[in-house]
Amino acid sequence: MALNEPEWLVRQLECFDKKTEELLYVRSLPKIDLSLLQTEWEQQADEPMIGAFEVTNRQIGFLSKLDPTLKFNFDRYDYFIGAVTNDWEKTVADGGFMGLFPPPIDL
Repeated sequence: MALNEPEWLVRQLECFDKKTEELLYVRSLPKIDLSLLQTEWEQQADEPMIGAFEVTNRQIGFLSKLDPTLKFNFDRYDYFIGAVTNDWEKTVADGGFMGLFPPPIDL
């Protein structure tokens, strides 16, 4: 389990068609320590990585280690990681994560 992250926080990979900008799929990622994500995306230690962060060629190896079944085609698709909550009530009760409230998983 990721250190210092609530159980309700789910990190996801989103794939968008470059031509239509249509969301094609969303995949949940395994739990991982926030500091590893911050390092990989060159973010400060106070960045909760809740919003959308673009995946580039730089992160392919990192994400492939998390989930070896992931495949990337940057010619056709744009990829982003972000976070959602699978329990909105608990998220609100906890005061969010690092002061932010990720959207519910079913939006």
